Amino acid sequence: MYTGSRSYFASTKKFYYSLFFILPFLAVYETGLFRGALGNHINGADAVLRLFFYFLYGILGVNVTRILSGIAIIILIFYLFSYLVKNRIRVRVSFLFFMLLEAMLFALLAGIIIHVSLNYNFPRLFSMKPSRAVVEQLAVSGIINVWAKIVSSVGAGIFEEFLFRFLLIRVFYSFWKDSAYRAFGTDALAMAKAIGLSSLVFMLMHVGSVQSVFGLISIFFGSILFSLIYLKRGYGIVSATHIFYDMYLMFGILA
Repeated sequence: MYTGSRSYFASTKKFYYSLFFILPFLAVYETGLFRGALGNHINGADAVLRLFFYFLYGILGVNVTRILSGIAIIILIFYLFSYLVKNRIRVRVSFLFFMLLEAMLFALLAGIIIHVSLNYNFPRLFSMKPSRAVVEQLAVSGIINVWAKIVSSVGAGIFEEFLFRFLLIRVFYSFWKDSAYRAFGTDALAMAKAIGLSSLVFMLMHVGSVQSVFGLISIFFGSILFSLIYLKRGYGIVSATHIFYDMYLMFGILA
């Protein structure tokens, strides 16, 4: 492996760092759902991804689907640890800590960039009072207490980034890439189209919960920024960036 900063940036973009990094956030989200933090609601992207399991429920039944899901999880865990042992990879806890700091910084920078680009002024920082638009959006979604805000933010970061960045960008990219470009991301034009279309779909998915055109534009612009972070730093970093970005808005750290 590389040493120093090259080791950090090269290693933390790998899938195993993203997985270990995001697991605690996923535990928070699932615990929140179990305790009813969001009532009868779940994140929209999470709902889309769960449709596959509901489909299996209808065909195979609940018990068989649970057994197959458990087997799949065990196989994935076994594959992960086999991969780490075979390639003599050591996951550094310090790297996970720096990933957390990196995501928090990216979230702050993304919020400032989006606000300045759309409002032509600097946002209020650490006022601890969310903007009126955010308050209205939270009211529509029924997110009113601290625990609900945290769980909602975590769900958005994990599942929306997985669906719209990790999956959709790759799918759309495969539609447009030139056959001469084999590796993901090597065709710049195809990548630009994939980012634009996935961001448009991301924006449209929020139409029901956002009350203004201005809000939708900010979501589209934010999606482009998240896409660039995903391409440069991987799923784990962009997922946590999205989580903290939403938290900053909901708790008034950015307003």
